[in-house]
Amino acid sequence: LIIVILAGWPPSRNLALNPVGFRGNTSVTVLDQTTGLPLKDASTLLNGQKVLTDNNGIAAFKHIKLGNQKLIVQKVAFAPITKNESIGLGGNNLGKISLKAVGTQYKFTVTDYLSGKPIVKAEVSSGQASAFSDKNGKVVLTALSDNSASLPVTISASNYRNASSNLAVGSKATTAIQLVPSGKDIYVSNSSGHYNVYKSDIDGQNKQLLLAGTGNETANIGLIISPDNKESALVSSRDNIRDADGFLLSALTLINLGTGTPITIDHAEQIQLVGWSDTRIVYSETVAGTSAANPQRERIISYDYAKNARTTLATANQFNGAIAVNGNIYYAVSGTDPSAQPAFYKTGADNTGRQTILQKNIWTILRTNYNTFALQTSEGWYSYTLGAKQATQSNQPSNYTSFNFVDDQAGDKSLWTDFRAGKGTLLIHDIKTSQDTTAASQGGLTDPTRWLNANVVIYRISTQQETADYSVNLQGGTPKKITDVSPSFGINSGY
Repeated sequence: LIIVILAGWPPSRNLALNPVGFRGNTSVTVLDQTTGLPLKDASTLLNGQKVLTDNNGIAAFKHIKLGNQKLIVQKVAFAPITKNESIGLGGNNLGKISLKAVGTQYKFTVTDYLSGKPIVKAEVSSGQASAFSDKNGKVVLTALSDNSASLPVTISASNYRNASSNLAVGSKATTAIQLVPSGKDIYVSNSSGHYNVYKSDIDGQNKQLLLAGTGNETANIGLIISPDNKESALVSSRDNIRDADGFLLSALTLINLGTGTPITIDHAEQIQLVGWSDTRIVYSETVAGTSAANPQRERIISYDYAKNARTTLATANQFNGAIAVNGNIYYAVSGTDPSAQPAFYKTGADNTGRQTILQKNIWTILRTNYNTFALQTSEGWYSYTLGAKQATQSNQPSNYTSFNFVDDQAGDKSLWTDFRAGKGTLLIHDIKTSQDTTAASQGGLTDPTRWLNANVVIYRISTQQETADYSVNLQGGTPKKITDVSPSFGINSGY
């Protein structure tokens, strides 16, 4: 009865529960009084525990003694606050505390390099002083002045390259900052006389040699980048290896985009890039000259760079097309080998789920839209829809264009190019709704294309005036040139 009575009276309850180890948890949110935004790295002290606030201005405490406790909140260039707080059992949210600025305030606007739109939650910091941008990209940084003539600041945001600036101490002007997305353009250039592979930021800055050319490369070079932007697949004659007949062989080289480390995984008379499936590069190769009946003359191979594992998906005297879609490889075995069974097949890039779709001699594979293939046979045209078990007879397509689609890493959208109104057009296909939106329209716009991140894409311009890579933000803005490049082919959509 005495315990129950004591438990009902808070001072007595805390007096009884503290000695036997009962504790409470609590948290507090610290804000800038001027902007109402969170303050990072504010020092909070409660019951002997010192905690710095996180990016959201929150300091969380655990195992605090019950009862009245003194809370002290401090940050450089702000007036400190001391409060008494009552800590009870379980969770205790102490709410929000706003600190008044006493230092010098500096103003910034932070926007995206491509779209010009404001960047939310960009951080401007100088020493121990820091502040975040609001929904309009505006930042108010409060810092203490010293004897220096300038204030060095760093501006950072997730998925962007850091920027820096030096402000005159006491400056009242608003400083405009543009942040450049942090992904890299990967390209081939022979501006030095050799076909080198480079990477650079999308404003052309921080150019870096990834793989030096050997001088043996011909102009027939292929280059595609993995969906996770970690590896590139390069097709070239860089190794200067010839077969018994003196034919110059192509090499397939994987380049780690972080370290620049190259690994040559194959040589063949001809190598064509079919596409990526997660960490697997899928390609076809021709290993011997024309023959009437050599069932091993051509191969479709899947190589998993994460596991260093090679898998042969199919062999034939000749393939009349191979296309990678959503982790599956669709290919046509030609009837040039009298002993072969010509047909249109599907298999997973991991060599599972093999399926015969149409047992006919396929002359041509066209990807006419995201979900449909047009198949030309000696008996007419057939149509195949992704996910179906069989192809069905159809009319001849209106044109013989086969489109390349490049899915984003989330699998929600896909890039493709078309020729519309006299210009190359870059389109974004929404996979769920099947709707297309135009991202850019420009003379000479063509493949290859790739996703830099969820909002930024890179595409190629090829005209008499230039061969160059451009980037555009899908949220708006004008496309911007990255750099001049040498021509290189990407994914082969049928062949």
